[in-house]
Amino acid sequence: MKSADEIRKRLEKIRMRCLRQYCSDVLSKKPRNCMFNLEHVPRPQKSRIPTEMEMVPRTVSTLVVVEPATPVRLCMYGSTKPDLWNGDLCEDDKTAQACPYFTAKVTEEQATAEFNELMSQDDYVLEHHKDMAALQWVLGERIYKSPLSLWDRFLLWTDGLRRPQKHKLLPPTEPVDPLEDLWRNADVENSGK
Repeated sequence: MKSADEIRKRLEKIRMRCLRQYCSDVLSKKPRNCMFNLEHVPRPQKSRIPTEMEMVPRTVSTLVVVEPATPVRLCMYGSTKPDLWNGDLCEDDKTAQACPYFTAKVTEEQATAEFNELMSQDDYVLEHHKDMAALQWVLGERIYKSPLSLWDRFLLWTDGLRRPQKHKLLPPTEPVDPLEDLWRNADVENSGK
């Protein structure tokens, strides 16, 4: 039979493993974790059919395919200036990992605090971490109340070093109109003749 100290050490190991996984999920470069990413759910629009005039009979039938309102993730960086905003889609991990403007919604301290808040809810622990719930029941203690050890804090710190660092945010670039350059080049050539 295990002693209370052995059970407590095992419980702390499990908590640390779950905390590291939670921080990795919340702070990784994924679209849902970026502060500039917004999920937009389009509203279906009703078509306007004129009722006052008679419509011309159609000889060709048209098939209209209407998809359900599927959400779209947009990068909202620079959206405060609509004339400069590109309105880029950012729906997959590959796009988010290559984005120079990616900034996590939460810091590591906030992620740890969120995790401890979740650990204080017995229903959440029972549903998502059954092994931790069983060990807490055996000890009669809640693990979220005990502070992290120096080694655990060191592990979190090293995990943070492996994550991509924050980028210095650059102002949005102006969209380039290729026709404008074409006309400007033509004007310069014509003025020299």
